[in-house]
Amino acid sequence: MPATWFKLLATELESLSENDLSGPLLAELEEKDHVVGDITSDLELQKFYVFGRRLIAESERLLIDAREAGSRKEMEELVSRAQELTDKGHLIVNIFWTSIKDSFQLWDKSSIGIREGWQVVWSDQNTSLPPFLRGLFGGSL
Repeated sequence: MPATWFKLLATELESLSENDLSGPLLAELEEKDHVVGDITSDLELQKFYVFGRRLIAESERLLIDAREAGSRKEMEELVSRAQELTDKGHLIVNIFWTSIKDSFQLWDKSSIGIREGWQVVWSDQNTSLPPFLRGLFGGSL
């Protein structure tokens, strides 16, 4: 029986080191942010964020490669792989946001985020962006 995706996910998350977690570009605190805590000691949760964002970034690179593919078959394979990574990346990032909302009781907040130093914040809703754009970032704008 082939390994399930959950087993592969666990292996991938396990392989991330603390060095991998120190590099994500997290936004600076803004005036509208309300800090509710941090996840500096929760390496497992940090790994979900980093790995999910990596998958999404890789899917974006594959789509760029697909534009320059040598054949239609190669392009379709790259697009298919990009879709797979996008779906998996968004699922992992959604698990991360669900864990954040649950841990910090932020279910009633429409805009939550992670800031430098792994600080968890909720923010006064930014209504200047359409909901679908806010959704791309897990409601974290």
